[in-house]
Amino acid sequence: MTELEEWFFRYNGWSFSRHNLMNFCNRAYYYRYIYPARKDIKLLEKEKIRRLKSLNSLYVIQGSLIHETIENQIGQHYLKRPLNKESAIGQYVQGLKRYNDTASDTILECFNGKKLDVSFFEALKTSGLTMLDNFFDIVWPNFKDLEYLRHEKFDAFKIQDLTINLKIDYLTKSKGEVIVVSDWKTGKENTYGGVTELQMATYILWVMSHYQKPPEEIRGEFIYLSSGKMRPFQMGFDQLEKIKNFIVEDSTKLNKSYEFSNFTTDPSKEKCHSCQFGSICSDSKITEDKDQSMLDQDDNLKELLADIE
Repeated sequence: MTELEEWFFRYNGWSFSRHNLMNFCNRAYYYRYIYPARKDIKLLEKEKIRRLKSLNSLYVIQGSLIHETIENQIGQHYLKRPLNKESAIGQYVQGLKRYNDTASDTILECFNGKKLDVSFFEALKTSGLTMLDNFFDIVWPNFKDLEYLRHEKFDAFKIQDLTINLKIDYLTKSKGEVIVVSDWKTGKENTYGGVTELQMATYILWVMSHYQKPPEEIRGEFIYLSSGKMRPFQMGFDQLEKIKNFIVEDSTKLNKSYEFSNFTTDPSKEKCHSCQFGSICSDSKITEDKDQSMLDQDDNLKELLADIE
């Protein structure tokens, strides 16, 4: 039977990102959350996992940099300073350059042997600057009459005895005392599927708990920076109760076992090459026909570039 460190149970809560990772690959979830807590694993192996967890996939670089850039700008707003579009553009471009200069040490696919074409970063620069234009010119003017509450802060609340962890991009309050939860999306509107309701419901449930507000006084919105469009959310008690029950059931599934053999894989070349733990997983497709998998990655990268251009 697997024995885990005490800290694991102290910090083992539910989050939307945990739910997503488990759906992506059970084995990836195991390596990220359970493997480092095993008492029988040597320190060197745990350090290797920490190193792999620090790598970012090609598919999340842009989202991460855009969020960091907007976070910095809203931080200036909180300090009563004006937003600075030129500064934001500079931060984003410099962030891309850092990734380009350190790709083999910071980008997951490059760490696994992928060579990037210069056009990849050129495409990210073009599409990223469009997102920043939309944020400053279309999105931000809608927030000028809203009261700042908080942004990009880790928070938690309880559903029964279960700790729910989350991080809201931006939280504001209208003159009518309605609390507004805003979440920046850097992908296209049709790429998020039905999971968005679960993510937003988690945020609304936290607002209800933290601010003692009924759901009718809370509004959620996903803001798609590639277009500047907004998708609003308003949820009722019945809908939120169903989601609370789902979260508790989902957490039970996530914790039904801590044994390695119960965390099976769903391996594919695309998944394994974009997984932080593809280089150490015994079922990984990275080690099978590496030359062919690199060709497949080229095809995937071309599709990605076509999507963001």
